[in-house]
Amino acid sequence: MPKPLASVVVVTFNRLALLQGCLAALRRQTCPDFEIIVVNGASVDGTKDFLAKQSEIQVINQLENRGLSESRNAGIQAAKGEIVVFVDDDCVMDEGWLGKLLAPYADPGVAGVGGKVIGLPSRRVFFDHGGVDCFGIVQTLHAKSSAGFHPYLAGCNMSFRRSVLDVVGFFDEAFFLGYDETDLCIRIQHAGSRLVFNDDAAICHHIHVEGKHDSHRFYWKARSRRLLMFKNFWDEIGWRRLLIFEVVNLWRNLYRFLAGCLGVRGRKPVSWAELWATLRGAWSGYGAGLRLLLVP
Repeated sequence: MPKPLASVVVVTFNRLALLQGCLAALRRQTCPDFEIIVVNGASVDGTKDFLAKQSEIQVINQLENRGLSESRNAGIQAAKGEIVVFVDDDCVMDEGWLGKLLAPYADPGVAGVGGKVIGLPSRRVFFDHGGVDCFGIVQTLHAKSSAGFHPYLAGCNMSFRRSVLDVVGFFDEAFFLGYDETDLCIRIQHAGSRLVFNDDAAICHHIHVEGKHDSHRFYWKARSRRLLMFKNFWDEIGWRRLLIFEVVNLWRNLYRFLAGCLGVRGRKPVSWAELWATLRGAWSGYGAGLRLLLVP
């Protein structure tokens, strides 16, 4: 049996209804040459039973939720396609999306392709030519016009040549949540390969506001951010710039906490639990980052 051109990897965890919508949209794709791989992170909402009935889908059932990077890597290992595509389980797309995402690979110099992300239910553009700077500050819209920002692809709408992943490595599993796709994109570019953004390959992504403000997410985002800095940008940062960044960042977080306590409008408040989680995550990130610098 010939290998498919593309392998579409979907990681899911306890979001059966959204996963069903995503798979229905993938089945409607006009591009015929692809396989679907679903990595199920030990869901307990009926996802496993549903997937057992989907004979045309390759399913990987994990014994526990191992984090996004490890789950994506499991999908890469199982993939047979020349191009590995990643979408989130809460995404939907029109029938021409995959063909548009794969079109730039006609150029053999292209290592990865990503597309625009439209938030649901607002229909506002959530990601368009995003970039990240050496301190992990993310600019999701039109970062290509900003000095000091490195392009990266949105994790819910990205793809890479399998041959490139075999050279630079898969997702770093130290990034349990956040910055995992950013790290991979930076490594690909540092290796001299090229990423392309295709405006026409848009995807719709459900924005879960309620999940953005919990201490678990604050911890991992802070940890992953420091790990990204040490791993990919230490030569650019150095101790002096790092100290200035952390002082400013601490002041901003304290201000947001106090603003929330005092009811000041115009700032996004953070709770004490979120502030404490951020500090713990930053400390853990320093430990992981310093080990990268000190251990050959």
